[in-house]
Parts: sequence; C-alpha cells; structure tokens
Amino acid sequence: ETTLRRESEERLVLSEKNRSLGMMAAGVAHDFNNTLFAISSLAEIIDRSSSDSAIQARAADIAKAVQQASGICRQMLTYTGKNSQEKCRVDLLEIARELQPLLQASLRHRVTLKVSTDVEQAVILGSAGQLQQVLMNLVTNSAESIEGTGVVEIRIKGVSVPIANPNQGKNLPSDTCYQLTVSDDGCGMSVDTMRQMFDPYFTTKQTGHGFGLSIVQGIARSHNATVSVQSQPGSGTTVSLTFPANPLAEHGTVPTIKTASQSVEGVDSKVVLLIDDDPLVRSSFSTMLSILGWEIVEAESGEAAVEMLNVRNDFLAVVIDYSMPKMNGRETLRMLRTRGCQAPAVLCSGYIAQDDDLLANGEFAAILQKPFRAADLNEILIKLERDTKSKGD
Repeated sequence: ETTLRRESEERLVLSEKNRSLGMMAAGVAHDFNNTLFAISSLAEIIDRSSSDSAIQARAADIAKAVQQASGICRQMLTYTGKNSQEKCRVDLLEIARELQPLLQASLRHRVTLKVSTDVEQAVILGSAGQLQQVLMNLVTNSAESIEGTGVVEIRIKGVSVPIANPNQGKNLPSDTCYQLTVSDDGCGMSVDTMRQMFDPYFTTKQTGHGFGLSIVQGIARSHNATVSVQSQPGSGTTVSLTFPANPLAEHGTVPTIKTASQSVEGVDSKVVLLIDDDPLVRSSFSTMLSILGWEIVEAESGEAAVEMLNVRNDFLAVVIDYSMPKMNGRETLRMLRTRGCQAPAVLCSGYIAQDDDLLANGEFAAILQKPFRAADLNEILIKLERDTKSKGD
C-alpha cells in the first residue's frame, strides 16, 4: 500500500508539472509567435520596398530564421502536448505501411523492420505528420539499441480499455482503442534510464539532444493517447501508444475548418478591420497589407472594434487576434455580430488551442496561426473580395 501510494503521488506531481508546463508553453508560444510575426512582416516589407538584390537576400534570410525559431516554438508545444496542429481522419496502419520502405532504408542493413497487425484499419483523429514523427523516433531509437543483427517490429492492434466511472468507482464496458507498439531485441534499459527516458535533453547517446522521446510523449498527450514502456537490460524494449478510436473519424464525418467561404452580399470594399492588442504586430501587419493594396482600419482591442462600428461598417473582412485582454477574438466577433457587422472574420493568433468547437463551428472564414506569410492572408482576402463581388452581381 505504501508503494502504491508513493507511485500515485509521483504520478499526481508529474501530472501537475506537465499541466503547469503546458500553460507556460502556451503563453510563451503566443507572445513569441506574435513577435516572430512582426519580424516576418517587417522582413516582407523590406523585401517589397527595396530593389536591391543584396537587401532582398538579407530579408529572405530573416524570413528563414523566423521559420526556424517558429519550429523551436512548435517543438516546445509538442513536448507539453499543446501543439495545435489540425487533426483529421488518419489510419495508423496506412501510415506505418507508407513509412516502412523509408524507415528500412534509413536503418543499418543488419536490422530488419517488420509491420504486423490484426486489424484491417486503425482510424483515429490525429495529425499524420506528428504520427509519422512518432514512428520515426521510436524506430530509430530501437534500431540504435541493437548491436549486430536484430529486428524492430511495428505492431498495430485493436484493444479494449475499461472506461472509468467516477460516480460508482467501477469500470463501465470496455471502449475500443488502437495500440501502436514498437519493439526491438536490443540492449534494453535499466530502471534509472526508463525513469528519465522522456525527459528533454536526457540521452544515452554520444550525439543528439535527447528530444526524440520527449516529443513522442508530447504528441501522445496531444492525441489523448497513453504511453507504456516495458524493458530490461539485455531483453529489448517495447513502447506502446494506445489511441482512442474516433467513431466520427471511422465514418468519415470529421468536421473540417471552413476556409474563406463566407462573404457579405452588397459590400464593395477593400477595407479590412484589423484587431490586435500588440502595437508592433498591428503596425507591421497594417503596413504589409497596405502595400498589398488593402485599406486598413486598426483597433487595439475588442471594445475598440465594437466602438468602431459607430463610425463605419463597410468592412470586407475582420482580422482578429485570438488572445486579447477582456474580450478574446471569439467574444469580440460575437459582439460585432450583435452590433450588425456581418463581414467574414479571419482568426489569427500566436497560439490556438486544439478546440474542436472553436475550429469547426464555422464562426471564422479562415484560421491562421502566426507567424504566417502576408501572402497567405492576402490570398484569403482576394477570395473573399471575389465572392462578395459575385454575390453583388
């Protein structure tokens, strides 16, 4: 009982630690990506404003640096399970089979890769790119643990997991899940290594930064999957990820994000209402869109945007930051709607949580995560303008 209590307390402490890290990562991601977006917009302004090829080359280097920094931010979010990458219907078995030739080619010729399954398909709601990363990290780790010849096996199977009933303290009938397992006959791990294997920067290799398995754990969190590990020195290692099956995904009815499909009939305008609480973002963003030919009206908050409707309401579109004081982007849009503004809205933010209701209910014509290129938003605005004119005709 003492051992079980201690293990339970350790899991609780770890859970609280991960929750706190996730909240910190989300906040840092929002502010960091906002700053990166301002830098990216300024780089685009320099590129478009100068005819000097050397200056344009430097602007392109700045844009590349922004993308690298944004990648680091995404990596941090992935580790904490807060990555907001869009999820859709994916088949774990299909991903494994498509990756098998590539993975086998990357392994030493003495290591054989096998894929086995007891199901015809294993459909879940997830990110194909992230799940590919999980497989690549796990298979690479397994292969590197093998000295000489050996086998790495990817196995996908259906499993039944009891559903906890918090009211009765019992288990309800089992829920169907899919388990992705990567096993090897390598050197195995000690208890101390297993305890630290998911910590960032922990590695037993001479090269590498130790982020591979921490990323695997973060991706598992973001997919509501559980991770289990079995290993002993000299007896190989088995890592299993158990994903909840998604009935909507299996029947192909997963909602998708609406992209630039809304328009307002009878509005002939190139005016865009830009709502963002960061003055640096507003300034650089406004300048960039003005260069592209749009007339920009700025508002530093949701309240200021609502007040703006007392002066004008001829907007082609409303571009809204999500995380703002007092009223966030969603609340601002709903208030604008009650005040008669029917212009389609584009949601932009440095961090957008994976919230199906927010992403799928059609309130926004499009959703962009900073840092993005001005050309991405410009394309959406052109589509909205074209749709508006066609309705007016």
